[in-house]
Amino acid sequence: MDVRDGQRSARVENAGRKEVQANGQYLPPGANTYEEKVVLSLRKLLLTNNACYKAGRIITPKEIMVHSTVANNPNLRRYVGRDDGLLGNNPNNNHWNQDTPDGREVCVHAFIGKLADGAVATYQTLPWNHRGWHCGSGAKGSGNDSHISFEMCEDGLVDTAYWLENYTCTILPSRTKA
Repeated sequence: MDVRDGQRSARVENAGRKEVQANGQYLPPGANTYEEKVVLSLRKLLLTNNACYKAGRIITPKEIMVHSTVANNPNLRRYVGRDDGLLGNNPNNNHWNQDTPDGREVCVHAFIGKLADGAVATYQTLPWNHRGWHCGSGAKGSGNDSHISFEMCEDGLVDTAYWLENYTCTILPSRTKA
């Protein structure tokens, strides 16, 4: 990867498409800027069967907490749940849209990873003002009470272009003021 003047010049090729802006960033149809790409790639599929969603506790978000799945699986279908026509089928049915996934009380506000066609997207899985179950408690309380949480779906850190796109989709919204 070349870095020139703080801009990445790596060409991101996604699912055979080569729609690239001058600075090398992949843009889907309808997006004229990278910021629009992030907005266009945000989809909502709430984890309504998860015990955290059912608890319905409301928070006033103050910050964003970014996590990594620490698993060699970049596919959103592993975490988000039922196939919406873009995610693809999860044959193991081990997604997080169940009461306690893998017997754990876990739930985050969004996942960033790959769709079935290889494109990178963000799926919102909890309303932004719902209390998630994504971190523990300490002497100062719990980050669950004040943070929106994102999970970056890892691929074993072998695909630099994927990692950069995933990272950018995570960081860009956190730097944007409403």
